[in-house]
Amino acid sequence: MQHFLFLTNCITVWQQEKKRLRRVMLMIALAVISGVFFVAVVTAVIMLLTWYTPYRYVAITLLLLTYALGVGLAILRLSRLSDGESFTATRAELARDIALFRDST
Repeated sequence: MQHFLFLTNCITVWQQEKKRLRRVMLMIALAVISGVFFVAVVTAVIMLLTWYTPYRYVAITLLLLTYALGVGLAILRLSRLSDGESFTATRAELARDIALFRDST
């Protein structure tokens, strides 16, 4: 009986976590979409304000440099997060498997 209650509780907790994860993923998607729209609107406003001025090319250049800096920082951050130590146990197991296959042939 206790085993059944434990399994029922685990299933309930799992379903709650799935719902929570869906809400979190939806909020992340909405945040990304909102961020993209915000950047697009700010870019459009800057371009509209500077289009008929002699600073049009300066504005375009500064926007491109700002976006390039943002992309560069994002790539740097991602490269620091993936330090090459991902899946070390899996890679070690695959290396042992490859060695086993080479030794058997």
